[in-house]
Amino acid sequence: MDATVEPPKLIEDTTTAPCPHCEEPVPETAAISTHLFRESICRCDRCSTRFFWEAGEIVTEESVPQDGEVELAHAVEMEMQQTLATRWALVDRVTVRRYLNGLTRRLVSHLPGAPEAPRVTLCDDPGWWALAMPSGTVLLSTGLLASLEDEAEFAFVLAHEFAHAASRDVAMKMVRLGVDSLSKNDGQDAEKGWLDAAEDMIALGFGREREHAADEVAFRVTAECGYDLRSVDRFLDRVTDRVRVQDPVVTRYAVAHPSSKERKRRLDSFRHRQPISDAGRINREPFRRIAVAATRDPSWESVDELRGVESRPAGRSRPRWGLWLAWATLGGLVILAWRLLGAPLG
Repeated sequence: MDATVEPPKLIEDTTTAPCPHCEEPVPETAAISTHLFRESICRCDRCSTRFFWEAGEIVTEESVPQDGEVELAHAVEMEMQQTLATRWALVDRVTVRRYLNGLTRRLVSHLPGAPEAPRVTLCDDPGWWALAMPSGTVLLSTGLLASLEDEAEFAFVLAHEFAHAASRDVAMKMVRLGVDSLSKNDGQDAEKGWLDAAEDMIALGFGREREHAADEVAFRVTAECGYDLRSVDRFLDRVTDRVRVQDPVVTRYAVAHPSSKERKRRLDSFRHRQPISDAGRINREPFRRIAVAATRDPSWESVDELRGVESRPAGRSRPRWGLWLAWATLGGLVILAWRLLGAPLG
């Protein structure tokens, strides 16, 4: 939205705004105004429905035009991302960024209706969670990243989140939860409102059927990218094991998704329907190095160097041209010094 627009104004006469659901007037209902929405947000005293009131016209979720919905979702996302950046340190190292960009491009090339600007942003948090945004940004905790054992598992997790981002569900849920959270505290603490909305999105997921639909997309994308689906089995087994011992770190991730047992059953069904071999790539070592880079910041120079680790023959190291050049330069300087001083060389 245009940042130069005038601050929103409260509705002076709310008695003229009937509730769109129960069609009752809303006397003594204060309109909620925030720095984000130009609309004023009313709440019905009778049925507690929240709705927009703009230019004398009631606007409910069902009547928001698609272009307006996209604009509103984008504004909500920007607010939420800025607020989340105050809670978690965002990991944005060059080595990790290059790797994530390459993997993201490969995955979304197999995803119909993929967001135009997909991006993965790592948040320094030990918990297991991921959050898809309408723009295609996926926020992922370093805790979840560190729990994965290979790139095939990572591809499945990211493809699942990109599938959510590609649907309208994530946009509408973000707007709905954002409005709900802000209205509960009457707009007094916007930062807390956005944090609460993000926490709700992480904890609630998108419902059983939408989660299964995202899994179906993720199974297909992971397989089409040539990854070994047996890695997905192993990941889901680990989730089951951690849930069984009531590991609190895994709770939010597990609650937001169907049971791992059910997800594995769907994966087996997918295998029977799709003639795709499990014998795909795993890319364990390069992935693990990147996962460590995201949390410990080692001094590797490039992702290409990391990806080349597995392709080099065992027992052979790369030529150390820099070291040889340094020795040659030092030798030349010694000879030059001897000559300038007039000292015999031997």
